[in-house]
Amino acid sequence: MAKQKPELTGKQKLFALSYVGKAKFNATEAARLAGYDGDYDSISSIGHANLKKVEIKSLIKDLTTKKLIDEGYQDNRVIKELLDTAFADMTDFQNESGAIFIDADTQPTAAIKKLKYGMQDGELFIKEFELHDKKWALEMLSKLLDMKSGEEVHNHKLTFSDFIRSESEDK
Repeated sequence: MAKQKPELTGKQKLFALSYVGKAKFNATEAARLAGYDGDYDSISSIGHANLKKVEIKSLIKDLTTKKLIDEGYQDNRVIKELLDTAFADMTDFQNESGAIFIDADTQPTAAIKKLKYGMQDGELFIKEFELHDKKWALEMLSKLLDMKSGEEVHNHKLTFSDFIRSESEDK
């Protein structure tokens, strides 16, 4: 006889919907929105515990995929923008003399958060720029790709560290 998947409770389903929706991937806020009771620490613990439950993780992954598709995103585009943000460096946007130079065809422009322009001799130029938060992008990549050290990566018994080591040995 096949083992049945445990059915999610209404609160667990609401938690997953809130996590992907209004809570914007914040487990504590999702637990609060789902109606879990208690002080901040209790709700935070519940949110964290919910993210470890296989059935809830599966629903969150399905909801995230559906949301991305509904909003017109393709997985590879989202991953590329997160990669660009996570690994961008200020020097990626400077020419040999150190001047700010931006070319949308060759640089990771998704990483740019803010540009400030100036005028000199009647010419418009970029005088400052700010990049998006690298840590946030890395955390989002981690969630999106489910790559946590010590866990299986894409159903292979290979940790992220082992993957990196094997890739560097191949080169």
